[in-house]
Amino acid sequence: MQGLELRKQEKVRPFSDEQLLSWKDSNIFCKDMLLWNGEPLVLQDYQQEMVGLFENNRYSLVKGARQIGKDMTASAYILWKCTTQPNYFSIIVSPSQ
Repeated sequence: MQGLELRKQEKVRPFSDEQLLSWKDSNIFCKDMLLWNGEPLVLQDYQQEMVGLFENNRYSLVKGARQIGKDMTASAYILWKCTTQPNYFSIIVSPSQ
């Protein structure tokens, strides 16, 4: 291993502390603060409607076609709620798996 130089990789911080604090203090779902494969999360119209249903109803049931991003949308919403609201509790139930 002669001549091999190991360097410590710098941590990449996509958001500043101010951005994270504004996200934490926000009561509005901040999809722009979530990354998917290193890019800001882009929700389709029906996914934005799902988030609105989650936000305005205590209980939500979602029935939709396969592979349209239901799990990803729900996960992003729950991540945001758990980050911004202490002691937030959520459960996802599926008929299979």
